[in-house]
Amino acid sequence: MRRFLLKLFRRPTLEQDLEAELAFHREMAQAGGNPIPLGNPSSLKEQAYDLWRFNFLENLWRDLVYAARGLRRSPALVCSALLSLALGIGVNTAVFSIAVEFLLSEPSVTDASSLVNIRIGGKQPCPPGAC
Repeated sequence: MRRFLLKLFRRPTLEQDLEAELAFHREMAQAGGNPIPLGNPSSLKEQAYDLWRFNFLENLWRDLVYAARGLRRSPALVCSALLSLALGIGVNTAVFSIAVEFLLSEPSVTDASSLVNIRIGGKQPCPPGAC
């Protein structure tokens, strides 16, 4: 937790330290005292920032801000998408509940042997005891 707070409040100091470190390495490379090539300074800065950042929280915040901007720009599209999602979820829930009740579970009656099948119309006679 301490590191979290230090990184959060000392970011300008860390950036200044990184700039000083990169400047030192550039001077050493120009003077011939640095046998290891430094590479792209922008890439090195981004790698250092990735170590300092809280990527999950910052990405989540960016996504939320982007979503809020999208909500403001086209509220009709967002409402229609939400309504279609709600309708789809509701219909799927209802169909699944009916399928579980009628196809996958035992009949929820006290005396299952007394159930009869009633058909309206049709040319076949009723089974004995059903009419």
